[in-house]
Amino acid sequence: MSIRSILLVSFAVVFIGGLSAVFGPDNSGLAVAGFCILLGIKHVPYGYRATDSAIALAFVLAAMVWGDWRPRHGRQSPA
Repeated sequence: MSIRSILLVSFAVVFIGGLSAVFGPDNSGLAVAGFCILLGIKHVPYGYRATDSAIALAFVLAAMVWGDWRPRHGRQSPA
């Protein structure tokens, strides 16, 4: 087993566990999807510039955070 594999699995555990802790266990699927997106950006050469991918990823993450923290008008909080 190579060091790269160990580091990748360790990062996956920390990334998915961290996002699940921040956004709750109900959103762990979103954390897994985000991790898969990161893998796709890194390992698949679509011909895009890395800066474009990083900017798009920043917008998506900001939208996720803003959507979770904005005021919930008329919505009940989960029990």
